Amino acid sequence: MAIVRCLELSLFSNEKNVKKDYRLFVVFALTIFLVICIVAFQRGPISSPDTESYARLSHVLIEKSFNLREFYVAEDFITPLYFYTVTVVLVAALQLISPHEWKILFLLVNLASIGIVLTCVFAIGRILAVRGWILCIVPLLFLAGDALLWPAYILSDTYYAAMVMLALVFLIKAGWQYRVALIFMLLMILITRPTGPAVLVGVIAAMVMTQFDLHSWTRSKLAILFLSGLVAAAVFHGLVMKLSATGWIENEQIAFIRMMVAKGQIIHDRPETWLAPSTEFFDMVLVFLVRFVSFFQPWVLSYSLSHNVANFVFISSFVMATCVFSLTEPGNRDNLFHVQLMLIVIIFSGAIYHSATLIDYDWRYRFAYVVPIALFNALAAEQWLRRAKMKMS
Repeated sequence: MAIVRCLELSLFSNEKNVKKDYRLFVVFALTIFLVICIVAFQRGPISSPDTESYARLSHVLIEKSFNLREFYVAEDFITPLYFYTVTVVLVAALQLISPHEWKILFLLVNLASIGIVLTCVFAIGRILAVRGWILCIVPLLFLAGDALLWPAYILSDTYYAAMVMLALVFLIKAGWQYRVALIFMLLMILITRPTGPAVLVGVIAAMVMTQFDLHSWTRSKLAILFLSGLVAAAVFHGLVMKLSATGWIENEQIAFIRMMVAKGQIIHDRPETWLAPSTEFFDMVLVFLVRFVSFFQPWVLSYSLSHNVANFVFISSFVMATCVFSLTEPGNRDNLFHVQLMLIVIIFSGAIYHSATLIDYDWRYRFAYVVPIALFNALAAEQWLRRAKMKMS
């Protein structure tokens, strides 16, 4: 009986020292941060084809004396150069500071971004009064979600993930000054990489949805709303692809996307995932829907067993958290519900955007949503415990 009583106290106690003691989280998060730093420094800065593109564009920017207006028209690129502004400016600045060691400096920026991500998790946890030990779920799943992989790369993914988390903090915090900070952060996200519109649309959709009293909605209504949005997005995508094929829409980027869809491409450069080539409307809709599911794919044959197990833990926990969210009724004044709704809208917006455009070879574009997914999982656990406590009282 004593053991049972101790368990009840640890799970359901309202006491400040139990519910809001974040020392365990701070120690755990610092440990995870140090592990990520050690692994990143052991691997050293890793370049990719995109890294070389950033370096080349940064030289153009330096030659233009950081005149962005001239830089934007300097090259005929399939994606407008203003989508890369923050990344190119950062690389150019680091090259001016240290022409030979700029990649090391970039690595330090990435690691500082990891620190910002974990700090944002801490801030959100305190705002929502999430139990400290539950909040430890987030850095643990962050590791499982490729946090040991991407920080070593000279790519925009890591600090882009930090920007997304800062936007979440500003979205959750009330007050005029935070709305100004949110607008600024969204603008920065838009000019950091071409995937920025996904976050912007997700945040706007989350803000609109949370203006309504959704506490009274049944879970079936919310599920129908999300499924209807997914189907509508798939049909709209198929329609745009069809109109592009018939010449009604003339756009170089859309034509490039249509070419990949016509090939049945699901995951970029992974032909084993592709569907049969087709330009039929319903087949292009099917490509979109398969991509959406594949965005959350937990198992890849070419990955190591440990990598696959980590991904499986990460994705399966998200599926379970979604089930908890779907089946657990929120409290009348429970902020967790609104924040969880924000997170799921932003995560699904990202999945829909990449279903319509491109899912990269190593699911790199999913990295920006790893911590939002992990945070959603932690909030689902907190939600379940709160509801369980209400039923016991």
